[in-house]
Amino acid sequence: MKDSREYFDSVAPEWDRIREGYFSSAVRDKAIELAGINSETTAADIGTGTGFMLEAIAPLVKKVIGVDNSTRMLSIAQSKLPEKLRPKVEFRLGEMDHIPLKDKEVNAVFANMALHHAADPLKAIKEMSRVCAPGGVVFITDLDEHPHEWFRQEMADRWLGFQRQQVREWFLSAGLKEVEVGSAGCNCRCQDVKGKAISLSIFYTKGIK
Repeated sequence: MKDSREYFDSVAPEWDRIREGYFSSAVRDKAIELAGINSETTAADIGTGTGFMLEAIAPLVKKVIGVDNSTRMLSIAQSKLPEKLRPKVEFRLGEMDHIPLKDKEVNAVFANMALHHAADPLKAIKEMSRVCAPGGVVFITDLDEHPHEWFRQEMADRWLGFQRQQVREWFLSAGLKEVEVGSAGCNCRCQDVKGKAISLSIFYTKGIK
């Protein structure tokens, strides 16, 4: 299996094009719709990459902190950011299992298509819960469980998606309540090594701190 940091450093210049082939902006639209953010929200985007979620969240909130373990991804995300949004956006280098935020520093935490790269998903969710203030929201979007082992080699995935019930239990174990799990309303599209088209469903999980 590829190392995720090395993989994302290597694909960073092409990631926006690659990502567009996998999933559309519908997944982030769903997250924003259901998370309930507003102009008073301080948000974190964990596994921000080149800023796919962050660039949509930033105009709507007071502040957003993008966290990623790839310096090249963060550099591109920063370079793409419109000048008018820069005063309320911050980028931090770090891992999902040791998020570089203080306890209760934000009141909304997003992680889009990031959890399947976590060494320990439960620990990552507990970290998201830790940095979220009481009454805030943790919102992840990710792949439903699938059988395609080649994702580990081709895209440095540690996990072949997740069972929704398992993620619900992880949220509860992390001290989150009112946990809601459902379809994100869009699929991840790709081709296997033989060129066969694959469509994988994407789910969301929302919990309140």
